[in-house]
Amino acid sequence: MSNNPIILFSKPVTCRTNVIPDNFCCFFNEAEASRKYKKVYYETYKAIIKNLKNCNAKNKVIIAGRFSELFFLRQGVMKYNNTPSILLDIEWHWRYRNKLNLKNILNRNHHRLIAQGSTFLTVFCEEERRTYSEAYGIPLTKILWHPFCSDVDESVNSVNHERGKYLFTGGLHDRDYHTLFNAIRDTPIKLRVAAPEAHFNNIKLPDNVTILGTISYKQYLDEIEGSIGVVLSLDSTSETCSLRCPGVITYLTAMRMRKCVIVNELLGAASYITNGKHGILVEPNNVEQLNNAILTVWNNYKYRQILADNAYVHSHLNFGYDRYFNDLNKFSEMAINKVI
Repeated sequence: MSNNPIILFSKPVTCRTNVIPDNFCCFFNEAEASRKYKKVYYETYKAIIKNLKNCNAKNKVIIAGRFSELFFLRQGVMKYNNTPSILLDIEWHWRYRNKLNLKNILNRNHHRLIAQGSTFLTVFCEEERRTYSEAYGIPLTKILWHPFCSDVDESVNSVNHERGKYLFTGGLHDRDYHTLFNAIRDTPIKLRVAAPEAHFNNIKLPDNVTILGTISYKQYLDEIEGSIGVVLSLDSTSETCSLRCPGVITYLTAMRMRKCVIVNELLGAASYITNGKHGILVEPNNVEQLNNAILTVWNNYKYRQILADNAYVHSHLNFGYDRYFNDLNKFSEMAINKVI
């Protein structure tokens, strides 16, 4: 560990572990600061500047989450210093991506400056490297795949508890509930949905759908644990959607909890799921394919257990926090060599 760079770490919202390697100096927790949303960008900026001044190590690297973008913007406009830096988990929106209007031009230039101020950017899916590179004109070599990782408690969730026969889904952004509801309408399948009730005001809900509203993270894990599996109907084609491939956090969490997953987003999910081995992938906006996949899982206990067991092993071997921090150490060495 002594040969690793000294990492000034502003812990992003997506990093849920409190077990941090010795060479990571965690000076800021963006998950706690995000409760003061309007101030969090400035607070993160001040924390980074302060720690840069106080750390004299030559082999230091700044690694920070999305709330540090004010610092990276400053670096892109007028560089504060030459310390290598990595911006984690970018989630930028390309509003009306096919229209060259003024808002898009300003959006593009703003985020290109942020990218210019960092040594590397990271994304959750390999496909996102291409989409962000094309949308913002950022060199592909500057964008690295750093998968979402989790440490969902294995001692509690390593055994599949199907307390009730239902499927679970959740989320608000980039979701295609019309396709999902049509796929389960007039079937015996019970579906529980974690999303705000107001989102469904203009949708005719099937009788077999229960809207849970906004739930806590603990309730979210309980719902997944009690289900027979998780199904995600995603929309990554909307003109106003994020360039991020949606649903990663939900299906990776379910996989670590030994649950069968069904996902209708092929490009991003391919970074985590091999179709027919770790879960089921179907074409987007295809009611028939989604219906067939759901019925297969619903009616075949043995098959869904095989998928769930494979997903559990795969996610624990490849998407835990050992990999998370090992990758960041590797990226840090790359960043130092690039700046030198």
